[in-house]
Amino acid sequence: MYHKSMASSLFRLVIACYIFLSLVIPAMTTPKAAALGGADFRAGRIIDDFLFYDGNNMSVTDIQNFLNSRLPNCDTNHARSSNPNDPGPPYTCLKNYQQNIPGKSADAYCPGAVSGGVKSAAQIIKDVAAACSINPKIILITLQKEQSLITDTWPWPMQYTKATGMGCPDSSLPVDVDANQNGCYDEYEGFFNQIWYGARQFQRYAKLPNSYSYKRGQSNYIQYNPNAGCGGSNVFIQNQATAGLYNYTPYQPNQAALNNLYGTGDGCSAYGNRNFWRLYNDWFGASTSNSKVDFVTFIRLNHGSGNAEAVGYSSVGSYSYISKHDFASYPAVPGNGNVVPLLRADGNLSFVRLNHSSGNVEIVTYSAQSGFKQLLGIEKASYPAVPGDGNVVPLFRADGNLSFVRLNHSSGNVEIVTYSVQSGFRKLLGIEKASYPAVPGDGAVIPLFKPSSEEISFIRLNHSSGNTEVVSYSVVSGFKQLTGVSLTAYPAVAPKSGVYPQFTR
Repeated sequence: MYHKSMASSLFRLVIACYIFLSLVIPAMTTPKAAALGGADFRAGRIIDDFLFYDGNNMSVTDIQNFLNSRLPNCDTNHARSSNPNDPGPPYTCLKNYQQNIPGKSADAYCPGAVSGGVKSAAQIIKDVAAACSINPKIILITLQKEQSLITDTWPWPMQYTKATGMGCPDSSLPVDVDANQNGCYDEYEGFFNQIWYGARQFQRYAKLPNSYSYKRGQSNYIQYNPNAGCGGSNVFIQNQATAGLYNYTPYQPNQAALNNLYGTGDGCSAYGNRNFWRLYNDWFGASTSNSKVDFVTFIRLNHGSGNAEAVGYSSVGSYSYISKHDFASYPAVPGNGNVVPLLRADGNLSFVRLNHSSGNVEIVTYSAQSGFKQLLGIEKASYPAVPGDGNVVPLFRADGNLSFVRLNHSSGNVEIVTYSVQSGFRKLLGIEKASYPAVPGDGAVIPLFKPSSEEISFIRLNHSSGNTEVVSYSVVSGFKQLTGVSLTAYPAVAPKSGVYPQFTR
């Protein structure tokens, strides 16, 4: 096993599943003034998707400035050590590193191409991040937790060869896959390949979730250490980014590792995901939001496969990138009446069918934990679908109650009729008549309640600009105060049938 300092890494590979394991001895970093505590770590939500998959989060200048700030001075002429892996000076720090790269074509996992030529480390990181839609900060953190390349003043060539730990197992490799016997599969070795294939692997986890061990939206048993005798616990993984981190480094920190957050734990401790979380929070700020981040998810019924498709965009960054992409195996609930899919406050998915043959409303709910394959129940509500003129849209509110929003009410306003969930949707909680007009203009208008704020938004699909428009009003002011208008850069998901936007977290 290769060691250079207390920041050395241990890499393991399960070839069939591309699962890479790293037990990382804590990297030498200086904690912030208000240091993190181990109690802040949440095993099921290490980092939010909207941060992890933001490939345009930093410019080349931003990345270079960051590298300069973390390592002002390089020890280029450091005396050679006795380790046989140390070739001796001169050494090249990451901020000064350059490589002539071959470039890569776009593929199913990295939709952008990377051009070849002589490029700086900062340029390589930027190009790969943009091509693979992985935040450059994720690449920087991975370089640090695996090989301490961000802060090492005299890195050895071996650290660049194994920069992200991709395809570089701790066990020896046969000559037919590792011709020069440097500890890495030939196709993965070298700084650029490490960056490219490492970022691409996180997209493989996202696009092929059923091919890997750890999955979001369900409980996963995660060990504390490669030694199964050290135990582990069941962790409900809340999002894809966290699932990807566990597929890359399949251990969670035990209590000893969390108790000594900037040092070592005990013989059963593993540090890879702990260090990732700690470094991100120390260097770039909070890795998870305070539940105030909204997403817009478009649910398309009757997809070509006969199922339903959900495509989610983050409300951070002008909805500029996809946060989720799910193909559900349940059918769009058939039957008479209009069917509207609704994501509930608890994360489960309901299909609400208005004008059911009984004259009531039927709600069919599937479990989020099962990937929306398990039927949780069918509710037949005894209240009528709100009658009257105008289009009626059912919405689950952030508190779990159900509202019917009627656009183009005869008064010229919008009417919101809300029923209690606890009473089986039979108790009328209130009727609100809002004084703002339903958003005028071309395209279908769909109202949504934002889960993170007292606001209601109207989303207009197929706006004349070719984008989607979101107009939001404050609930606190009786829907009279306009809080913002957003013209979003994503297209309304091209329908094969009905497309329904939803706000989620």
